[in-house]
Amino acid sequence: MPSVSILVPSYGHAAFLAECLDSVLAQTFTDWELILIDDCGPDDSLEIARGYAARDPRIQAHANEGNLGTYGTQQRALEMAQSPWIAVLNSDDVWQPRKLQDQMDALRLRPEATACAVLGTAWDGSGEQDVHADWPRTLDFQPFPWLLYENRLLASGMVFRREGLRFETTCRYSGDWMAILGAVRRGDLILVEEPLVRWRQHETNSYRISPNQVAEEIRVRRSIQAATWAGDGAREGCARNLMNLAALWSLTDQPARAREAIREARSLLPDSVTIRRRNLLLGLPNPVARRRLWPRLPRGIRRSAWREAGPTGAEAPLLHFHP
Repeated sequence: MPSVSILVPSYGHAAFLAECLDSVLAQTFTDWELILIDDCGPDDSLEIARGYAARDPRIQAHANEGNLGTYGTQQRALEMAQSPWIAVLNSDDVWQPRKLQDQMDALRLRPEATACAVLGTAWDGSGEQDVHADWPRTLDFQPFPWLLYENRLLASGMVFRREGLRFETTCRYSGDWMAILGAVRRGDLILVEEPLVRWRQHETNSYRISPNQVAEEIRVRRSIQAATWAGDGAREGCARNLMNLAALWSLTDQPARAREAIREARSLLPDSVTIRRRNLLLGLPNPVARRRLWPRLPRGIRRSAWREAGPTGAEAPLLHFHP
């Protein structure tokens, strides 16, 4: 049995797939299996993957019969996996050679951990940009309260303990956030303090703000508020999540919901200057608040599409963070 199963959901990334797979073959840690599943993509990614599988028995190449989306595909790959540890690698991202080795070394030192992350960069082929902002960067980093209101850990930088892991198949954009939150409910998350993964930026990235993405983010943030969170900083994390949810309600032209969310945020964190300022902003007429909160929305999307995203997110069933 290999130590690590690498799950590679693939869709439309033939131009990047060889570099992605070569970065796995270049790993200094070699006790792995790789399960790539093509999600009915429009290009020759599956043929490229089958070429690699023919040359290396550790690599498997499969195809979905119908489109399952990223997290449905990852869940299918998880069910095929043999290993106690699960790594995720998106088919357009790239690992540095010591990525797996450093994570497995860290996990051996902390056998109670449920997940391990590495730092990473956003990369457009010409330059790299840090994506972790002001997050702590130590091995013992515990991600409360940050993960309750945003996720700055890259999916391709994660290794999860298989026990208890499940990918939320109804998500299209936020399934990695859900999986990481589930992992920290089960135990400790540790961090390798090196930028060992490159998150490739290109025109076909799936995660870009859109009405569908907004509807899903509303659903995720509502689910975070409905769950019970223990630990230091949970109150602050939930307050800041409500602050961000209020901004989404404003974007979707639901000012009453926005004001309700920011009032609840203030009740949880009354001394926060940021939340007080957001409260004042949301007291303005919603078209004014919306323009100030969202000055750089993508062009070409009709305003009614953002309004329609709000009810969709509000009416969708809540998600569950499994222990």
